[in-house]
Amino acid sequence: MNISADACPGLDVLASADAAVAAARITARAAAWARRLGPPLDPGLAPLCGLLAAFVAPWTSRPGADLVARTGLWIFALDAWTDGPAARRDPAALRGGVAELRAVAAGAAGSGPLGTGLAEIRDGIAAAPDVPGPWRRSVDAALVGALFEYEAARRVAAGGPPPSLGEYLRHGAASVALAPLVFAMWSGMACPAPVLRALARPLRDACLAVRLANDLSGHRRERGEGVLNALVLGMTPDEARARSGEYVARCRRALRPHIGPLPGPALALERQLLWAVRHYERVDAGHAA
Repeated sequence: MNISADACPGLDVLASADAAVAAARITARAAAWARRLGPPLDPGLAPLCGLLAAFVAPWTSRPGADLVARTGLWIFALDAWTDGPAARRDPAALRGGVAELRAVAAGAAGSGPLGTGLAEIRDGIAAAPDVPGPWRRSVDAALVGALFEYEAARRVAAGGPPPSLGEYLRHGAASVALAPLVFAMWSGMACPAPVLRALARPLRDACLAVRLANDLSGHRRERGEGVLNALVLGMTPDEARARSGEYVARCRRALRPHIGPLPGPALALERQLLWAVRHYERVDAGHAA
């Protein structure tokens, strides 16, 4: 997908310098957090998550930026766990682990690196008015989607039927976990309930765009790992690229009335969408050597 020039205005060098300094500090805090919790959280991915937190919405609060970086690290860790060899060896443990994480998102105590990390993110989100409810639902949907993809891949590997492309995309839009990341970002800025409702549909389109961009980026690796994606289920690369571009355009059109002279949640969503799609065009994020 080619992002138009109007999405990339000239950068102010002082703003860029400030964001770079912020990224270094966020990265150091995020790496320390990942090291404290341990695998599958990977402190080596902290620079990627810190850059995102600093550059996409530099007007968010420091706690909000830290939550973005932590959420990014947690999403990569969840992906590594659900797609890893341990999950393939012990399906019951993965199913139980997903159930525990869903309970943590709803308010239960967390245990282990993923559960403790999610509980700490949840408690940070709790300080933001109106955001915790949508955040919890987005995390729950991401976990349900991850389990759906896991079970579908196991079924196909055993000779069973694959899910339909439509069913996959319904779950995949959640399992790509863009929404929990966006809600973490929004937790650091004014985002009242009416704004959250107005941005719900653009956020859905953004999730679909990033899902397809992610599938395009990781298709070769995932094919060897037995992971299902839109291309495995029959969509051609050109179709996936075009559909992702359509969702990007639709999301940006819907955001236009909500982007004013001051930066806020609508602009944060647009910038996060463009960042993610552009990134997936260039690397298999979280798996690049």
